[in-house]
Amino acid sequence: MNKPLVATLLTSAILTLAAPSIGAPPNVSVTGAGTLVFRSEGTVHVTVSAHKPADAPEEEGTGNVTIKFPGEPAVHGTVDCLSVEGDNAGVSGQLDNGQFFFITITDGEQTGVPDRADVRRLVATRQFCPAKHGSDDIINGNFQVRG
Repeated sequence: MNKPLVATLLTSAILTLAAPSIGAPPNVSVTGAGTLVFRSEGTVHVTVSAHKPADAPEEEGTGNVTIKFPGEPAVHGTVDCLSVEGDNAGVSGQLDNGQFFFITITDGEQTGVPDRADVRRLVATRQFCPAKHGSDDIINGNFQVRG
């Protein structure tokens, strides 16, 4: 093999490895933190960082949440499901205390209304995470739903 051909092939291989992935699927995500009124019991503080490739199934969602329910210490959770449809999202997983959670979030930025969320704790059953409209106004904070 001649030297110019080897150099061309080697250069081509290096550029192929170094080039950014063109056409890689975008990610969907839900990020942010907020405080909402939890029924008549007080306020819940929620922090969410959940992500997955747009073309991946809901069950490939990853990330973390922190939830502080009224009168209880804050608890961390691991996301295992993420669904995004427009400005609505569903996030679920398991809390470090063994309980499961399901959170719905609506990002009001696109429609000019307050962000909304709903937080549910579940004692013993894992939940799927359909994207739904959050039901409670965020009284402070901000969530971003990207899909």
